[in-house]
Amino acid sequence: LVLPRSAQVCPKNWVRFHNSCYKFSSKSASWNAAKASCEAQGSHLVVINSRAENQAIGTRSSHTMFIGLHRDPKDQSRWLWVDGSRPTFTNWNSGEPNNSGGREACVELYTQKHGLKWNDLQCTGPRRYICETSVKCPVLTVGRLVKTTPNNCVTSPAKHNTNCSFSCPQGYYLQGPSKKQCGANGQWTDSAKPVTCKVECPVLTVGRLVKTTPNNCVTSPAKHDTECSFSCPQGYYLQGPSKKQCGANGQWTDSAKSVTCKDTDECAVSNGDCSHECVNIAGGYKCECPDLELSLSSDNKTCHAPGVNVQCNSNNMTIIIPKSLFRGRDRGRLRLLDSRCKAEETNASFSLTTPLTGCDTKRRLTPTAIVYSNIVFEIPVAAKDVATRVREIEIPFSCYLSKFGVVSSVGWRPSNTKLRFSDEGKGNFTLSLNMFRDKRFVSPYMKDDFPVDVLLRKPLFFEVSVTSTDKKLSIMADRCYATPTQDEKSSVNYEFIKKGAQRFSLEAFKFIADHPFVFVHCHVIVCNATNPASQCAKKCPSSGRGRRAVSDHVTDDVYSLAQGPIRLARGKRERKKENAFTENGSSPFFMISVFVMCAACLVGTALMIVKKSRDKPIGYTLLASRSQE
Repeated sequence: LVLPRSAQVCPKNWVRFHNSCYKFSSKSASWNAAKASCEAQGSHLVVINSRAENQAIGTRSSHTMFIGLHRDPKDQSRWLWVDGSRPTFTNWNSGEPNNSGGREACVELYTQKHGLKWNDLQCTGPRRYICETSVKCPVLTVGRLVKTTPNNCVTSPAKHNTNCSFSCPQGYYLQGPSKKQCGANGQWTDSAKPVTCKVECPVLTVGRLVKTTPNNCVTSPAKHDTECSFSCPQGYYLQGPSKKQCGANGQWTDSAKSVTCKDTDECAVSNGDCSHECVNIAGGYKCECPDLELSLSSDNKTCHAPGVNVQCNSNNMTIIIPKSLFRGRDRGRLRLLDSRCKAEETNASFSLTTPLTGCDTKRRLTPTAIVYSNIVFEIPVAAKDVATRVREIEIPFSCYLSKFGVVSSVGWRPSNTKLRFSDEGKGNFTLSLNMFRDKRFVSPYMKDDFPVDVLLRKPLFFEVSVTSTDKKLSIMADRCYATPTQDEKSSVNYEFIKKGAQRFSLEAFKFIADHPFVFVHCHVIVCNATNPASQCAKKCPSSGRGRRAVSDHVTDDVYSLAQGPIRLARGKRERKKENAFTENGSSPFFMISVFVMCAACLVGTALMIVKKSRDKPIGYTLLASRSQE
């Protein structure tokens, strides 16, 4: 066998076999001198543990040579290797060991000519000898700035099990393994991985509220290519780059640009959906009412003040405001658009009256009505007063005068065809009640279309709907009824749906007492449709038993919506009577009969009612249409 060579793992002039390096002496010496010579070279006399090793080293020399086997000084009948181990392999020549003369305590290896056998002999020799050492790992090569411990890892070959660790100076980070170990095969662990020091990016500094991902970007220096992203909590927006990356030069991208969280001014967009005052606060905003008499509705956005009433006739309209809403106000400071139009008062209320064509009242024409509108203001107090307020009170109100000659008077509450809620357990959602033009439920009537003219027996189409990111949220019309005013508590009402559905239609009807305008009210149930016990899951029950079963369920929330007014169109006979009346010389304006729908509310208010009670239906019936006459 030819012993393999390895300049990397064995010292110069040594040869390798498996995991050991061997050196064959060129001079003879006694066994003890040979042992000392090997140890001086950081090795020992050869220890042969296998036939293969015996064959490999035996064929390398033409001389008989000392090996590291000797008699145990404590027991001459036993043999020991120089490393203290007992032999597991022997290759004695025939008749050996014989301890001739009783002084043969050392062993020699015969040449190949004599079969590479072993023979015991006297230790004085002299003989040539073989030194052995374990394979060494080559000198480590690391980057210029790398500090290696111990340092001789990078100056001389290392023995088996030698550990070398690496570190970098401040401002740099280690790229590669933090340590390597010399293996029995003369190879370092992770030998293919270079060890270098790379410049690192400094700890990032960001604003107090900035969230950094990963967080260690702001706690420790970063490696090359590390990417840090930034975000802000709700109510704030990010000012600066949304991310930075550590470059090879140890600098962050956009290093000169600061990263902070700035408060979002929610009030700058649509006044934060507040009906009155929007106050921006750190991380959010809040809606406030300008007067103590007003309070926020459950949506925390809308100020409401119940009790305002408007009365109209063919010449004037009057708004009546409870004094409880205006505690501490002076009647003398309440005015209409024309500041000469002043308020009157009683013990319980203020009232302001305007001619339909006076006090700067505004007029708007619709296909079926004339709309008159004005606003109640509070004029500023004199500058010499201690406290000043500039128009803190602002109450718009309107009257709708029908063109078709029906007289009525009704108080108009704030419109609530759409409600916005944020209920615990259901999230943010908006409820709507819309009236559609046909059964396709595609085109709803808009605000300016009202009052809507319909013929008796004409189908009317309504839909209650919910807008929410929660797709499991469902609704149904629990109870729907009609009144001659927008006051849902009116004792005069007609109930046409109990335990209804999301969409429904009905034929046009009118009051027995000939009330011409109809307001539709629906109590809407909001529930989780995935809950089999929910009312919405049962949808439109068809039997009385089904209705009772649903009625027993009380866990879902009920909200009130209103839509209207809906005007019942007259037939040909009524139109002929009007024409005859006009031809007799009646005044075209003052003789017009008036239906009035009055709106008295604070700006942007929305009436929100959670109604559990049930009003008794009276006063409505379906009538045969005379439009075909």
